[in-house]
Amino acid sequence: MLGFAVVGAILVTVLVAFLFESNLSQSVLDDVSSQLNHQTSEIEGFTQRQAVQYADNLKFLHATPSVSGIPRATENAGVDPKENTSFTLWKKRLETIFIAFIENNEEVDQLRIISIGDGKEVLRVERSGGKISALADRELQVKSTRDYYKESAQLSRNELYMSGISLNREYGKVEYPYKPVLRLSLPIFSETGRRYGFIIMNINTSIALAGMTEFVSSPSSCISPMMKASSFYTLKNVLISAKTLRQKPLGKRNFLLLFLKVLGT
Repeated sequence: MLGFAVVGAILVTVLVAFLFESNLSQSVLDDVSSQLNHQTSEIEGFTQRQAVQYADNLKFLHATPSVSGIPRATENAGVDPKENTSFTLWKKRLETIFIAFIENNEEVDQLRIISIGDGKEVLRVERSGGKISALADRELQVKSTRDYYKESAQLSRNELYMSGISLNREYGKVEYPYKPVLRLSLPIFSETGRRYGFIIMNINTSIALAGMTEFVSSPSSCISPMMKASSFYTLKNVLISAKTLRQKPLGKRNFLLLFLKVLGT
């Protein structure tokens, strides 16, 4: 009789321990899931605010007198009749504005005006090797084969183009060290309504998104030492084999299990 009582007590203890650990495991999963969802929401809001800021900055640059003066000068033998200003002087003024802007916006790598006529850069200011400078005419490139050119060349008046993030390319080759960039452009029309080209801004996303880290705490910060000591975090209890992952999709719960397994081992 005593033996049955001991066995019963052991079974009850094991059951209680199992239920406790199961509840603890679910609680941890819920906490981590909640934290990840919160951080995702914060990151989404941050990137949206950044995108709006970049668009506003580009609109500001687009509205400068030089941007409208260059097409007028181009259509009138190199001299803008409205301001009696040469193409060369308008270009120099805009290069100065672009240099000052890039100096005060570390995530901006390039500002350019590209012509629709031949697909070539009319002017270009860039950050390179720690320096910001305007390129000489002989260094300007033809960009008519690039996807962003094709999209920007079809924009309606005041329509904004925003590209996906891609590695920057110069002279047809991917730039090294690799530089992921986001491009925004606005079309430029002359006062006669003729499409002249577009203004385009290159954003270095590795710098632009650096501020995102403030929303992402250290993954281990949500795992207390006591939780790490629990057998729930041992390889035996949370291991998801490669075979299992191949057989079925990695759902949210399995992803969190794998995530916590890495933290706890």
